[in-house]
Amino acid sequence: MLDLSWLSKIKSNKIVAIAFLLVLITFGTLPGYITGNWYWQEPPNIVNMKYLIKLQQNGIKLNGWETINQQTIKIGDHKWSTQQIKTDNNIKAFVMLRPQTDNIGQPLVEWIDVNNSQSWQIDSERNVTIQLILGEKPPINIEAKYFRAITKKNTFAVLQWYAWPNGGHYDPSWWLWADRLAQLSRRRAPWVAICIALPINAPDNLDKYWPLMASLSQNVQATITREIFN
Repeated sequence: MLDLSWLSKIKSNKIVAIAFLLVLITFGTLPGYITGNWYWQEPPNIVNMKYLIKLQQNGIKLNGWETINQQTIKIGDHKWSTQQIKTDNNIKAFVMLRPQTDNIGQPLVEWIDVNNSQSWQIDSERNVTIQLILGEKPPINIEAKYFRAITKKNTFAVLQWYAWPNGGHYDPSWWLWADRLAQLSRRRAPWVAICIALPINAPDNLDKYWPLMASLSQNVQATITREIFN
């Protein structure tokens, strides 16, 4: 079943966002005002940029999935890695990745670009929560968009979110807060826009495909976290 607990978290998320903003003002803006060093005007360099660029060029290798084909194409104003993958029992899916490829690049309109480029008609859209546990590290929580995408020929179950080292969210403003927080320690929060599309039977309920989509999304985030962000 889909985790729709986000409905009960709306108020608490607003409180957290306000509290986080106060932290940034107190520990970010005030020191910058005192010293004259507005460090996020010239943010620290992203140390693993070469791996992000490689991800855009070569795509991703996922445990339990074989890549059928992969190419880098331009969608909107940016380049994406697009690849088709399959399992041993011939379940096929598509993974589209747009990593940050320069020091000041910010996520903004990736979902508009992807959805328009595919001419998707969207329905049954909802927010879903995905949790990833990697060893003894704190859990990585992801808030993604999950929806049905319809074209004249095909129907897909689609997941979309931005990934960064210790989290993920479909809304780019959440990455902004994560990056500002990282900059307080002179670090960065590099990001990757992720879109997974699974061909489905048009009449089916999306809940039917959720276990597979959740597993695949965890696989993608875990691989990027281990191989790109670390």
